[in-house]
Amino acid sequence: MQNQITVFESLHQTYQAMDLPVSCIVKKADFTINNLRYLHPSLPFKSIDYRPNYFSFLFVKSARGRYTTDDISFNTEPGTIYFTNPGHFKSFEWFEINEVYLITFTEDETNQ
Repeated sequence: MQNQITVFESLHQTYQAMDLPVSCIVKKADFTINNLRYLHPSLPFKSIDYRPNYFSFLFVKSARGRYTTDDISFNTEPGTIYFTNPGHFKSFEWFEINEVYLITFTEDETNQ
C-alpha cells in the first residue's frame, strides 16, 4: 500500500476523486444504491488505495474484477457479495461489469 491513504466520507466524494461519473450519485446522501455498470464507463479500471468512512455492500450478478481490503485480495465474480465497515483500507479493479449493485450508508443520524 502507498504511504498516504486518502479518506473519503461518501461514495460521491470517492468516485469524484477517481474521475468517475458522479451525476447519478446524490452528493450528500447517507444511503446510496447504484449499478456500477453506469459508474464505470471505461474498463479496465483500477482504483486508488483509499479508506472510506462509510459502510459498503456489493452484490455481483455479472462482472469480473478484484477487490482488496487491508492486506487481503480476492476475485469478484458472479455470486460475490461483500460487506465492509468504515475505516478499512480498500482498492478495487474491474475488468468487466454487466450488473453489480453497490449499497453504501453511513452512521450519520442527521439528514443532510
